[in-house]
Amino acid sequence: MQAIEKVSVVQQAENQIKKFILNDSVKIGDKLPPEKIFCEELGIGRGSVREALRLLQAKGLVEVIQGKGAFVARKEEIKKEELAGWFRDNEIELKDFNEVRMAIEPLAIRFAIERCTEKEFQRLQEIHAKAVEAAERRDSAELAIYDEKFHTCIIECSHNKLLMSINKEIVKSLKRFRERTFHIESNIQNCIPFHTAILEAFGNKDVELAQRKLLEHLECVETDLESSKNLAEKNE
Repeated sequence: MQAIEKVSVVQQAENQIKKFILNDSVKIGDKLPPEKIFCEELGIGRGSVREALRLLQAKGLVEVIQGKGAFVARKEEIKKEELAGWFRDNEIELKDFNEVRMAIEPLAIRFAIERCTEKEFQRLQEIHAKAVEAAERRDSAELAIYDEKFHTCIIECSHNKLLMSINKEIVKSLKRFRERTFHIESNIQNCIPFHTAILEAFGNKDVELAQRKLLEHLECVETDLESSKNLAEKNE
């Protein structure tokens, strides 16, 4: 007999909203019902609905516009050929942001190791554990969310307001990159070992090792970007 898998409330909500989107009566560009309606229909809290919508947005099916609501972006998940084209079209901008990350994140992790509280480090551990679970399930949308949270948590642990402000701009600009990069199997495999090594060095308060592993991670991100451009050709 096969073991029964537990399906989280968020996953169930995602499946139900996706089913709604794929209904023939729903068209691309249609506005989805308000979160309150989904909460009532599904019998769940607003937080679970928002998380489900974020996951669907990461898969390209939903576009959430602040102040306006959620809209149907497409009726199928992003194809590999589209991914490759997107990486090619945005290559220069993505490399620019990665260079900035190489400058600020090693500085941030030094301050973070020196200044973070036990509670903050615990939160970083919890985020990493969630990312590992998402990677094991090959859940690209959820992994994108926890990848962003992992790097943001390190910067928040630095207690440096300017670094946090810069990171907010980077997060906004790299949102679509994170949503797309984990659709590629090799990029999932590359992410978790680096995060594990960074977290271990952080826990041991080894600043030099943490900075080195973080830089190696960001260098790998750039290598992944290069290979992602050729995704369509590799899979022909």
